[in-house]
Amino acid sequence: MRGSNDLKEVIVAEDMGKDVLQKLLNIQTVLQVRLLSDPDLGWQRYILEDPDSAVTKILIDNADMLMMEAAEAKDWMPWKKHKRDYGRALTEEEREKVLEEFVDALHFVLNGFLTLGVTTSEEVGQRFLAKNKVNHARQDDGY
Repeated sequence: MRGSNDLKEVIVAEDMGKDVLQKLLNIQTVLQVRLLSDPDLGWQRYILEDPDSAVTKILIDNADMLMMEAAEAKDWMPWKKHKRDYGRALTEEEREKVLEEFVDALHFVLNGFLTLGVTTSEEVGQRFLAKNKVNHARQDDGY
């Protein structure tokens, strides 16, 4: 297992280049391996107690955390319709905080893909394009 300094070096040394999504999946794999080996996190316990349900439990945890990050992003926005400033432009500080929360959310999306065994940007891309086609069809049909 690499130390946290080694992990930082991997991330810093990572050249994003052309296939950014693949690089993000690779970087997240390093973190996920570290998280899976952390006895305090609980994921290791899932694996030891019931390997057959561990993937589902890890996915549930990631889905919960994804929703929490989305809620945290919304907290930085003027979203209350009854308030006078509803929908106003974000300040630069709010914009940065919202971006930070979306990046946190991306962390859990990537964990979800990796937990389900999706490790290549090609598979993510194919699935995205297929769903995008469905979404366009829905819009065409008045969804």
